[in-house]
Amino acid sequence: LIEYSDYQCGHCVALHAALKAVEHDLADRILVIHRHLPLRATHLLAQLAAEAAEAAGAQGKFWAMHDRLFAAQAALEQDRLIAYAGEIGLNVERFAAELDDRRHREAVNGDFKQAVAAGIKLPPTLFINGILYEGPPAAE
Repeated sequence: LIEYSDYQCGHCVALHAALKAVEHDLADRILVIHRHLPLRATHLLAQLAAEAAEAAGAQGKFWAMHDRLFAAQAALEQDRLIAYAGEIGLNVERFAAELDDRRHREAVNGDFKQAVAAGIKLPPTLFINGILYEGPPAAE
């Protein structure tokens, strides 16, 4: 399962909760891959939050930060991101330096470019076994 998501998106927060339940129930049969799709024009904190997830990943804690960012309910200002880094046990000095120098900007931008190339316009978007998931069939 590949998800394109934005940490400041309300629908993405809801999807995250659903995915956590699925991951728990299907832990031995599912692999979740996260891709960043920050809507920079309307979600002004989403880009830096995505970079924070990547900075945490550089210390082996991507998924811990990923979960913390969604739990933050859009409290994603840089000082809060640094506090979250401390909460999940990161080297906070290294984390803050990587945010300051935008070390992970290109990784996030790469995901964004991939989404655009695939024709994805909005998060959240899911691909299951390579097939775009467009939600349950509508009742007729």
